[in-house]
Amino acid sequence: MSWPFGFAIVCQKCQFPLRLIASIENEDIAKKTLAAMHLPAEVPELHPARPPPREAEGGGDDWPN
Repeated sequence: MSWPFGFAIVCQKCQFPLRLIASIENEDIAKKTLAAMHLPAEVPELHPARPPPREAEGGGDDWPN
């Protein structure tokens, strides 16, 4: 079987392979589809990442640069 993205996606419940049946590329249709599924249709607000912990707070040499 040929996978559209080069890897298999399986159902978490039954482990059956899922198949791509549609690709929604229009923003208005995507928003209507999400709203019909009672899912948020707007992109959530992004917040800046927090800085790494200081050594006094438990950070140390093991924190990646």
